[in-house]
Amino acid sequence: MKSIKVFSVFVFLMSMTSCMSKYYYQVYDVKSVDNSSLQEDNLVFEDEHCIVTYDLWSEKGFVKLELFNKSDQNIYLDLGESFFVLNGHAYDYFKNRTTESVITHSILKKSNISQITNSINGSSVRMKEKRVICIPTQSSKSIGEYDINSIVFRDCELYRYPKKREIRKLSFDSASSPFVVSNRFTYRIGDRKENISLQNDFYVQSIINLPESKMITYEYDSFCGENSVQKVARFKESKPNSFYIKYQKSPSVWKH
Repeated sequence: MKSIKVFSVFVFLMSMTSCMSKYYYQVYDVKSVDNSSLQEDNLVFEDEHCIVTYDLWSEKGFVKLELFNKSDQNIYLDLGESFFVLNGHAYDYFKNRTTESVITHSILKKSNISQITNSINGSSVRMKEKRVICIPTQSSKSIGEYDINSIVFRDCELYRYPKKREIRKLSFDSASSPFVVSNRFTYRIGDRKENISLQNDFYVQSIINLPESKMITYEYDSFCGENSVQKVARFKESKPNSFYIKYQKSPSVWKH
């Protein structure tokens, strides 16, 4: 009788572990306020002097962009006058930070028996964050600082752990979206003193919860005709105008 109880507890714990190990993904699709800025799933903004391209595909929607200088003069981007705005709240791109890094120096020494050994010394270098960054002509620089959302969005029409028949997509316009983003940059061209403003506006147009089986596939990695020993996990689909939050199923009583 005792062994039966122990087995029952073991089965219960195993079932709980199995339940806990299930992962889900909340996937967000993003759309620019100006529809012309979406080019084959690429979120692209352009003015007379530069092209801004976003790649949001990451967990939490890290807002990473490439600013390409298409002009024939240097662009000077003033981060002190540039802001990430989420749902009307502005966040600074320039924070006047100081970073510290360690640089190692290798010193070669020759011994009496003609053997060479390495002696490594480390030195610390402090670097001050630049308020103004220069983007040379016909080149680009990456900028990234903030996430769009880090917490699973909840709605009465959105099942938290959906079965196949329970998968639903919420859709929004720019007025009803729970996440509206505006990137506002200030820059100048070459020796000109006047500032130029560039604003990129986009919003979350849809949210959907999906089980891991709908998101992930397992394939052998291949390189130069050789395959990996084990399969690796890959996203079935990834788009630069989308992002996701990965979350685990819990024993919570909540369905939504």
